[in-house]
Amino acid sequence: MERQFIERYKRKTRRELQQIINNRADYREEAVRAAEKLLGESDEDPREEISVARTACKRNNPFGPILFARSFSYRDVLTVISSTLLCMALFQILNYYKDEFVFVEYYPFLKLFLFFVFIIINHVLYFKEHKRSNDLLGRSMVDLFFFLSFMLFYSVYEYVVYDSVFPLPLNAQVIVFLAIFTVFSILLFETIVDFIKYLLIKMKCQIF
Repeated sequence: MERQFIERYKRKTRRELQQIINNRADYREEAVRAAEKLLGESDEDPREEISVARTACKRNNPFGPILFARSFSYRDVLTVISSTLLCMALFQILNYYKDEFVFVEYYPFLKLFLFFVFIIINHVLYFKEHKRSNDLLGRSMVDLFFFLSFMLFYSVYEYVVYDSVFPLPLNAQVIVFLAIFTVFSILLFETIVDFIKYLLIKMKCQIF
């Protein structure tokens, strides 16, 4: 059994091995002995610390797409689609009551606020599903997918229910402008979200 732990712990750094030894109460006796043996056999290698620092730098890089691309799966797609459909359903409820005196004045702002709330909900769900926070680029990709899904489902809904077609600009310059504007708007919004995330981490109540 000790040999199995030795094979498993071979790739761990000296710091990780020392952590196992320090928290021996949380590990099996064979695991602790394997960590002690590997720690005793290994010499201090400065390249190891450099490698660990580079790995940490890559993980903390807000524009690094590696972690997001590796963890992206069908459940992320289903989560965004589900939140899009729920957001549209709540929009329809607001449309039904938009003539009530409570909603008449604030109806457009409520819809806009609800849309941004669902963007944050997507980030919270990502944090719960993957057990880690998404980076800036990953959150921007999720936002873009949510926005495109919403536009697609809304267009289908309008066509099926009201037999109306969402007007699309045929001018290539307009399409390029809208695409660039959308991307920059998402990045700007996520930069603000990143600051909010930083404050939540400092207050030790991180939710996304």
